This record gives sequence, C-alpha cells and structure tokens, in this order.
Amino acid sequence: MIGVFPTEEQDAVQKQLSRVLRAVVSQRLLKRIEGTGRVPAVEIMFVTQAISNLVRKGELEQIYSLMQTGNSEGMLLLEQSLASLFAYGLVNEAEALSLVRDTSIFQARVLQIQESCKFKKRVETCSRCRWDLVRDRCFVIPRQSGCNQVTGGANAVRLHRSKRR
Repeated sequence: MIGVFPTEEQDAVQKQLSRVLRAVVSQRLLKRIEGTGRVPAVEIMFVTQAISNLVRKGELEQIYSLMQTGNSEGMLLLEQSLASLFAYGLVNEAEALSLVRDTSIFQARVLQIQESCKFKKRVETCSRCRWDLVRDRCFVIPRQSGCNQVTGGANAVRLHRSKRR
C-alpha cells in the first residue's frame, strides 16, 4: 500500500499509517470441498505498539513474526485459518497448502485440532438404509428421515445425502 505513493512521500505515509492503523483483516476465498460455494480463510492483525513501530520504520517484513506470537491479542495467521478449514473438512488439503507460507504452522494447527477432538475416521453402515457412513473429524452422521443415525456436523449430512442419490 505504501509503495503506490511517490518515493519522496513514502516516509510521511508510513508515519501517518503507523499512527492511525488499528487492525488489518484479509481474506482469501477457497472452494468448498463439496464443490458448491466458497469459504473464507482469514488473517487478522491487530496493530500493537511493536507493529506500529515496524510500520513507522518501514520494516514490514518483520510483522509476520510478531503476528505469530500475537495469538493472545486475537491475531490469527492465514495458516491457522487454513488448517482449521482443512481439519474440519471444509476445503481440500492441496488448495489449503497452496496458500500457506509456513507449512510447520499449518501442520501444527491441524495436529492440535485433531488431538483436541480425538480425530477418528471409521466407516460404518447405517442400520436403516445400509449405506456406508464415514465418521470423520468430530462429525457424527446426523439423523435422516427414516434413518437411525444420531445428530452431527453439516459435512456428515451432505456426505450421507450424497450416498443416497
């Protein structure tokens, strides 16, 4: 953003931006895994005193490292958002990884989510309609009309309905 101004004005713009900027939210839209629609992957940065100083000095490349340590201030890296979308089955891994800058952050977040919900994947057969059902990523296949399955996540609904078509 600063680069669009003439060189002689960039220092003044950096100083002014460092004083007025409070937060930056960016999003990338990714195709949903089931193919219909898109889902946003977001990155959130709240401007702290340290970030404000970096903007004023023009040391923008160091902001990313401050964002990595800014979880307690509500900051969210794109890698963390992408990992959540992948782990909960909303986007495929290839598309998520195509936007990742640091794969170790992505992998750590996926692992954290998997461990927190006792990530399991197993195939069962619906006791009523005899279709194979996948229990995956904390989702349990929901009850369908005339089906004996318990309630669960939205992805499981789509998976079960698509099997019946």
